Amino acid sequence: MSTRAWLPALLFAAVSAVYLPSIGFGWIYDDVEVVRMQEPARSLADVARIFSEPHGLPLSKLPYYRATTRASLLVQKGWHGDRPGPFHAANALLAGLAALGAFAALRSPRLGLGRAAAAFGAAAFALHPVVSSCVYPVASGRETLLPVTCALFALAAWLRGGVGGRAGGTALLALALLGKEQALVVPALFLAAELFAVTPDPPGRSARAWLARAAPLALVVAGYLALRGRVLPPSDVDVNPLVFIARHLGAAPFGPLQSLGFAVQAWFAPFGRVHYEPSFAAWFDPLRLLLALGLLGAVVALARRAAPPGAVVWWLAFVPIGMGLTLNLFPQEARFAERFVALSSLGFAALLAHALAALEVRHARAAAAAAAIVLLGLAAVSVRRGGDFRDELSFASRWVASDPAQPNARYVLGTVLARQGRMPEALEQLRAAVELAPELAAAHYNLGVLLAEQGRHHEAAEAFREALRHDPDDPAARAALAAVEAAP
Repeated sequence: MSTRAWLPALLFAAVSAVYLPSIGFGWIYDDVEVVRMQEPARSLADVARIFSEPHGLPLSKLPYYRATTRASLLVQKGWHGDRPGPFHAANALLAGLAALGAFAALRSPRLGLGRAAAAFGAAAFALHPVVSSCVYPVASGRETLLPVTCALFALAAWLRGGVGGRAGGTALLALALLGKEQALVVPALFLAAELFAVTPDPPGRSARAWLARAAPLALVVAGYLALRGRVLPPSDVDVNPLVFIARHLGAAPFGPLQSLGFAVQAWFAPFGRVHYEPSFAAWFDPLRLLLALGLLGAVVALARRAAPPGAVVWWLAFVPIGMGLTLNLFPQEARFAERFVALSSLGFAALLAHALAALEVRHARAAAAAAAIVLLGLAAVSVRRGGDFRDELSFASRWVASDPAQPNARYVLGTVLARQGRMPEALEQLRAAVELAPELAAAHYNLGVLLAEQGRHHEAAEAFREALRHDPDDPAARAALAAVEAAP
């Protein structure tokens, strides 16, 4: 193997090996709805059908269009059925591929990073606990990891400049968009790279050159939005995004700042255990955040000694741009989640790689030792966190332990406990869920089912009525209410 090939091969193998023990894990949370309850794809016609359906059809009814991600999951299901092991193995190998995408981007000519420093940055990116949260869950992990990987290779192509590099970046952008809507930020990352002159041939002050760079990206985004619009009904954000964003920011002006604080804390001072979709109160730790900000400042100061002009500013801008659609500019299903930081975290990893390069100039042995300690530490935390994703009970229990006031966590744990026959505990969790979020129709429904099974028909009927009050079109709740009202 040539010297140019062995380092990327080692990077891919090492990252994949850290995550491959997850092949013994089971299904959790969204995996049931997005994979197990879906029809497998066994033909080209099945794959074509996926591109005309919302993500998670027919149960979730969520306004998501993630065709390539969904196709990858359901094609796998067509090959080996509902065995979770191969899905976890595919995610582990995809993490290795994401590391290669990060390495390719960091090796871009204008960034000035050597092979060793770039490999360190790519490994820090892929082994970080933030990215591990996109590897261990089959469905929600793949939904982020696949488009992020496409986006990284798109970025690597674009940063190489020239017509070929930009054409490759634009084509890979289309794949990333079809994986997840968050890839809409990628064109902004491309154009920011041009603005900060980290591409070999930036357009400078030429309006014609800027138009030539932006026009193909605009066409790809317009085509994606048109395709998405044929599948999903327009939302308020789609119809008038600027008005919607202004209205939301007026009500929650500190949302974007909190999101950036979450990103910095999650990357530079991560928790040793999983905090899944935490509330602000669950993740915010003033001392931990101050530590994280201090580490970021130290890394930036060191990186400036080795990075080319414009690179440090671009990598810092990379973080908020990469989080653009999950920066709490408008209401989100979850306000905070580590998967929202996954793409953006390349900015932090890149700054760390530049800092290592600066340290290596004068203290090569110390730099090598520091790199080994950082990577081993990140891998150890990510492996430890894997236990929190091992099965549905481990995941749900950890979610409640990390954020007891999270109603969805209580609902999920109650549902898992009910499936395991632990009825008193399940009732306790479901009652807590509806107390915390009375509008959570599914929790009322599941609570009603448990009460009906215990012969407590009057209480069950009340629970089903509450479920219908918040979701009047739910046929299961309507049928269940009729059944308990007719019971003797």
